[in-house]
Amino acid sequence: MEHHEIAMILREKETAFFHYKYTSNREWLEHTLHANYSEFGSSGCCFQREEVIHALSALTHDRAIEMDQFCCEQVSEDTYLVHYITQKQTDRYYRTSLWVRENEHFQLRFHQASLLCEKTKCETE
Repeated sequence: MEHHEIAMILREKETAFFHYKYTSNREWLEHTLHANYSEFGSSGCCFQREEVIHALSALTHDRAIEMDQFCCEQVSEDTYLVHYITQKQTDRYYRTSLWVRENEHFQLRFHQASLLCEKTKCETE
């Protein structure tokens, strides 16, 4: 599989977390989030896999989040680092995820979201 194909797959997987169709599906979440998944949320708090599954499962609708400046880097043979900016209302966040491929299936291993101040300019491409 070529790098641009992998980048497209990972972008789709990232945006799936914004849609109720996926966040309401516990089986999809368990299959997509690595067994050792952890996350540093925009709140600054650290969350573990089961906490994230519970929080995402509790959502009742799609989240109106826009993605911009998506970039995917191959870190090792089966590990990819993606980063991008999202906007929800007036707040902008810089997001970073680490994806691992096991048996041709990608799983999210780590995610971090950081609130960007107005002065911050991120050029990821």
